Amino acid sequence: MVDKVAVVVPVGWGRWYELADFLGWVSAAARAVYVVSEESTPPSWDHVVHVPCGPGKNIPAWWNAGLAAAREDGYRFVTWAETDVVLPPDELVAMAEALDSERLAMVGPDFFQTGNHAVRREPGAVPVLERIAQCFLVDASRVDARMDPRFTWWYADADLEWRLRKEGGTRLVHAPRSSHPVHGTTPVSGELARVVERDREHFHAKWGGAFAY
Repeated sequence: MVDKVAVVVPVGWGRWYELADFLGWVSAAARAVYVVSEESTPPSWDHVVHVPCGPGKNIPAWWNAGLAAAREDGYRFVTWAETDVVLPPDELVAMAEALDSERLAMVGPDFFQTGNHAVRREPGAVPVLERIAQCFLVDASRVDARMDPRFTWWYADADLEWRLRKEGGTRLVHAPRSSHPVHGTTPVSGELARVVERDREHFHAKWGGAFAY
């Protein structure tokens, strides 16, 4: 199982300093790590594949590029994780085992220990602490796990998770030592505010007026 897991991690905003710690935990549980970055000459680490991507903050482009590279190399289970996510090796393996044995489309770590691990098969908003975000694992052999490229930043992960609920189901997995720091509300102004509004409007239209959060 472990040998079949790949991890895609985006490195933007000059956050290479976080990658060394990230690789410390993930390299023990995943055979391949695909680092997506717009930089042409990133730092070099063993067992890391650099996937070049165009400039600008674009989460669907980052994920889709890393996912394509992992699938081309034959990986079935592909994880998305931001560089400041902590997911111990045994908990990543537990996620892969749940995904495989229950034939789900996506799982994510229960970062906030909500205890709600029921399978979701219908789109719809959930409490914010129960959202699958910042880290998830998909079975790329069973579903089309690409993000909608019409999104740029926000809502892309929610859109993917809602779609995969209908294509096999999604759920949180018990992960008591996993974590993702809460950075507070991201300041939104200027062009970023316009990007967020476009993403929100696209999500709203795509899902018949529903909102993820």
